[in-house]
Amino acid sequence: MSEGRRIIHKSAGKPRTSRRSERCLPTLDTKLPDPSDNSTNELITTRTFNRVERMAAAAQRRQAQVQTLAYSPRDFVLCSLPYKRVKGLEYERRNGRFHLEVIGHPRHGVPFGQDRLLPIWLATAFQVMKCPSDNTIFFRCARDILRAFKITPDGRQHARLRDRIERVFAATYIVHDLQDSKLTRGKRYQLMRELELSFQRRAAVNQYCLWENRIELDPQFASDIRQSPVPIDLDTVVALKDSPGALDLYIWQAYRSWVLHKKKLVRPIPIPVFGALGLLAQLGSQIQSPRKARQQLSRAQRLIKAAWPECPNFFDAKQDRFFVRPARALHTNAKIVLPGVRPKPPSDLQRSTKPDLVLSRADDSQPVR
Repeated sequence: MSEGRRIIHKSAGKPRTSRRSERCLPTLDTKLPDPSDNSTNELITTRTFNRVERMAAAAQRRQAQVQTLAYSPRDFVLCSLPYKRVKGLEYERRNGRFHLEVIGHPRHGVPFGQDRLLPIWLATAFQVMKCPSDNTIFFRCARDILRAFKITPDGRQHARLRDRIERVFAATYIVHDLQDSKLTRGKRYQLMRELELSFQRRAAVNQYCLWENRIELDPQFASDIRQSPVPIDLDTVVALKDSPGALDLYIWQAYRSWVLHKKKLVRPIPIPVFGALGLLAQLGSQIQSPRKARQQLSRAQRLIKAAWPECPNFFDAKQDRFFVRPARALHTNAKIVLPGVRPKPPSDLQRSTKPDLVLSRADDSQPVR
């Protein structure tokens, strides 16, 4: 997660590089440098420049009250997916009485990293389509999933998207809600039942006229999105997409602060950082060292403050507790928009091309390709 400026030392015969973390986090008054300008000794990498630009844009859109509304499934807000690839096929997280277990497919493994963007896209697209009764999302092109998160839709990203879809589709999600010592509520579901996607690099006529791409959601997952979706800022999600830890912490804070705001509470609520019920146990971090964990959380919070300058939440001096205050991460006039998705898509005529990826799941069985 550590990225920053790359410093080129011209005095040496061979260029030496070093990294300075968090030196280029933006504010509303940040003037973005030109990455092609070689007049200075400090050259900002393209990746860092793009990240700074996204954060500045998120902060500016927030200040101008023109945010883009998105949704995250509540189960993945309370307990996050892992940041990195997991050894084995099982992964679990606990948030108080709430327990999430993810079982990966032997061929694809457990979802991780930027795979967490797919549940956000599914929940948002389902809301854009007004939560249809058949649980089916129709959209223009698979490339629009990448465009929603400002990811360049090239061949490499198509391959990554395909792998992420297969991991998320094949995994099984088990949720336990321990009401008390005598009562436990549980559910077991997958995110999708069927999908047909095209990954053509060139814009075929049928992809943009017939909207043949479709995803049918699992009934349990669709029901959860109808009943308890968590509103978040899509611009902030785009700004933090390369930092899974910061993205999870942002969504967690947006939800917690929003709940406190609805309850009209005033006092900040302290959350322990460590322990079985602490903040780290809820997020997807697998760091064991307390020192490294504090560094990771501190860096994640600085990234969040760059995109959400008004964020009222903070760590104490020792970083053993995190204080959550009531706040709204979204303005009331935020609008929900996704590329290639709208409430009434064009009629689904007979498919004129063969889809690149077809996945379906029989009842309570493993997915079949």
